[in-house]
Amino acid sequence: MPENIIELESDLPANEEAEKQLLAAMTDEKNLPDILGQIRPEHLCFDRLRAVYDSIVRLFNSSQKITKLDVERDMLKFGTLEFAGGAECLSYIFGTDVDDVAQIIALVLEAYQLRETATIGKKMFVDSLKLQTPTDIIKHTFDSLMHINQKSSEKAFSLVGQVARKTITTFTQAMETTKVPWIYTGFKKLDEILGGIEKGSMVVLAANSSMGKTTFMLNIARNMANVGSVLVFSLEVPKDAVSLKLLGMESRISPQRIKFMNITKQEVGKVNDALKTLDDLCIAINDTPRVSPTDIRVIILKALLEHDIKCIFIDYLQLMSLRKKGIDKFTEISEITREIEAIGKEFGIPIIVLSQLNRANVGRGATKEGSSEPKQSDLRGSGEIEQCAHTIIFIHDENYHESIDKREATTNVKILVAKNRSGATGYVEMQFDRETGIFREV
Repeated sequence: MPENIIELESDLPANEEAEKQLLAAMTDEKNLPDILGQIRPEHLCFDRLRAVYDSIVRLFNSSQKITKLDVERDMLKFGTLEFAGGAECLSYIFGTDVDDVAQIIALVLEAYQLRETATIGKKMFVDSLKLQTPTDIIKHTFDSLMHINQKSSEKAFSLVGQVARKTITTFTQAMETTKVPWIYTGFKKLDEILGGIEKGSMVVLAANSSMGKTTFMLNIARNMANVGSVLVFSLEVPKDAVSLKLLGMESRISPQRIKFMNITKQEVGKVNDALKTLDDLCIAINDTPRVSPTDIRVIILKALLEHDIKCIFIDYLQLMSLRKKGIDKFTEISEITREIEAIGKEFGIPIIVLSQLNRANVGRGATKEGSSEPKQSDLRGSGEIEQCAHTIIFIHDENYHESIDKREATTNVKILVAKNRSGATGYVEMQFDRETGIFREV
């Protein structure tokens, strides 16, 4: 527990000395904008000190001077002077010099966060005794904890010049240390369009069924694993099958042939080499079906205890569930989409989520312009997907309408960047080897 933290009768932590020094800093009007921009009455634990805080704020709001005499008169008027400790308390506050206001603010907020966290823990225990569902308890607890963090870090405003300067500094330092605030897909031409995938952003990767969106996702995950850990939620494909796909990509051998050991002695060596490579990478897989946003939050928290997760993949959106009765699919997809967007921002980790397209897209055929390329409105389930997504990428195959048995083993596809808040839009042509599952830029 941090220094100067004491335990109250309620067993909740507080830092009385820091709160008194905060009030002392508030007696100097030049400190008030910074303090009042971060500290609110509920951040103070002691009611008697909160009464002094309220008095100073009242004087500030009425454009009066903040002197010991003025505060004393104000508190007498509101009947709080004796409750706060009388003239002796005010003498201490007005007689204390504060050198580091920022540190005092941090100490007060730290104690507040500890109190709120302890309160949430107690409520979690009480809720469990009331036989509430574990999912509801976990979601409420996580949301409450994130709310504490958000409330404790709010600022009234930011000057655009300062933000821009900080952004450039961040980028410059990132380039010097190679720790950039974004991650690349590993496909050079695609990354040139995207400008990298930013931390906390939600990227939607969509395509019609059997067009290779899961395989393309795994290509990206494999590339990203070269620079850090990735977490894959595979709601449709079992983890054994996902691992087999990755093994096929790594060895350049058909997963189907590996599965039935229909390989030569030379290829056995390639498979063994691929296994060693995959052992050195951190591609974590969770294949829980009908996973909920709450489940994802919990699993991410667990994964972050062991790994520095660089990117999260969800395959796919329409298979997720809120586990609520009486909710229609459109509303469910909308809420799930908003939750995924929030999760990415909360953890500061990009999330690439796969999505199906409406069946109407399959039969639409070519437009007057001569193309049957998908549109953002083709995303299945909810317009919320289009609104929340930071980036939307489609996989398009002009020969998709041919039957599967007539398709070439290797086909050319377009990777369409239809929406990109941080960069350009456009497309990249790639060659898709259906046998090995490898995508290559043309």
